[in-house]
Amino acid sequence: MAKRGRNRPLGLKVQGNEVVIRIGINTLAFAHNHADWNRPWDDVRNDYIQQWKVADPNQFAKDFVNELQSEEEDGSTPLTELFDRICQNTTNEGTIAVEICGEPCEG
Repeated sequence: MAKRGRNRPLGLKVQGNEVVIRIGINTLAFAHNHADWNRPWDDVRNDYIQQWKVADPNQFAKDFVNELQSEEEDGSTPLTELFDRICQNTTNEGTIAVEICGEPCEG
């Protein structure tokens, strides 16, 4: 049975007419704590050294969501930038769900 709640792994699915992205807050904290940028190599210790640790997963999740929604001057956010990049990659990888439109392109 799949884990739910705080320990839910990152999950993506199409549910009805929505794309649903879910991650438990403990899983998000784990991702932060084990990210490459947070564990640089230390030549003296001959090991990777964690620099930051999430002490409050609930607050970190709230701050993470706020950061995902932080707007630039043009109204873009890290989340809309991610969606733009993934839409472009999906098109470039040959999805059969798009078509080249004529002039002018509508929609």
